[in-house]
Amino acid sequence: MMPRLGLAEEFTAFRREIAEVLAAAEIGDWASIGHIRRAHISMSFRRMMLHRNDKGEALRGEDSVGLASSSLVNR
Repeated sequence: MMPRLGLAEEFTAFRREIAEVLAAAEIGDWASIGHIRRAHISMSFRRMMLHRNDKGEALRGEDSVGLASSSLVNR
């Protein structure tokens, strides 16, 4: 998916993550490093899903909810 995502946006997010991890490591805040990593992984995933939706594809979670609700209506 990288070629289809904004490379500049991804690079900026990566630089921000590295700077935040480095700042936490410099003060010995190891727990924060884990939180920073989790947050950035979550944001990366979110950007990928938003890009996927921009291409007219639905999220799998929305697909299953839509199927479940339509099956209830059809009963």
